[in-house]
Order: sequence, then structure tokens, then C-alpha cells
Amino acid sequence: MALKGDLTHYKEVALPSNTASLSSWVTYTATMEQLGVPADSEVAMIGLVFNDTPENYNMYVGEIALRNPAQTFNTVTPTIKDVEIIRGRYNAFDFKIRYASAPDNSAIKVYNDDVDTWYYEIYMQPLNENPQLLTATTSWAAYVVDAPLKAEDEVRKVRLGVRAIAPDGKATTDIVWTDYKEIPYNQMISDIVVDKKR
Repeated sequence: MALKGDLTHYKEVALPSNTASLSSWVTYTATMEQLGVPADSEVAMIGLVFNDTPENYNMYVGEIALRNPAQTFNTVTPTIKDVEIIRGRYNAFDFKIRYASAPDNSAIKVYNDDVDTWYYEIYMQPLNENPQLLTATTSWAAYVVDAPLKAEDEVRKVRLGVRAIAPDGKATTDIVWTDYKEIPYNQMISDIVVDKKR
């Protein structure tokens, strides 16, 4: 880590040696005190350094974040305004969903920062099954293509949901759900090939 106005001197903390050998996601947290960073500092850069690794070494980094544990957020729960099922196939469907975290008739333009929101997660839940995260967006609307369905399911009822994620990436609202909707078969398969030799 480097501080504003001092980009040539780095504050460093060693990661646990077993972290790199694990095959699953690992979360590591360090405090500013561990890094020797004064409370009133402005951070300019954060990075990772790996030493003594083989040429084929791979590392997946999910997120690097700087958070203030004393900061709280009042993230507004969105309200679903419109849902449109665009098309349904035997194993997937497309839909549009629009939601808002402020009244539609608001005379003032409302941004995500105004409602303590970083982004929104879009979910679906088939009847009697677990919810599935489909996508994430900073917009107040989403267009989802190929939301998955089980081809063998006779009941094609799903509900759609959205929740807001706070700027820290940790705090969230509850998922707001639509009623269950029947997904139609209205897009036929046109690329079936028959082997006439059999």
C-alpha cells in the first residue's frame, strides 16, 4: 500500500503462507494499524506481491477493498416496478425487470450514492427450489438472457427478485420478490437436425 504524496514508499503486511495453497476462496483482512498507516492518511494504491512462484502460477483475486469498520449505511430497499417475460424456451427464459429506490414522481434526480447503494443483485427462484443469483448491475433495471430452467420440470413457475448492496460490499437489503409467474413456451427450437441414415 502507498499513501497519497508518497508513492515510492510502501506499507506491507505478509499474507499467511498457507493462503496460496488453498483451492477455495480465502478472505484475508489486515487493519491499517498493522500496516502502520496513520488514521488521517489518504491511500493512493493497494496491491499484491507474490514471491518465489512457479512460471505456471495462477491467482484469482475476487476483491481488494478498503473499508472503514466504523462507517454505517442506510441502504434503501428497492421496489419492483415492472417485470416483462420476453421469451421462454424449454430450458431458459429472458426477462426485463425495473425497480427503484426512490419514488417515480421524485422531482429530484436520485443516484445510487443518494440511497447508499453500490449495485443491485438480480435473483430468480423456481417454485420449491433455492434462489439463484443471475447478475449484478448498477442500473435501476436489468435485462437477463438465458435465465436457467430445468428442462424436466413440468411446473414452470418462478419468481424474480432484487436486492441492494451497500457501498462496503457487505451490507445488503433483503431480497424483494415478485409473485410467482408462469414461464411460457413461446420460442421454438429451430436448429434440430435429424439423422436420416438411421
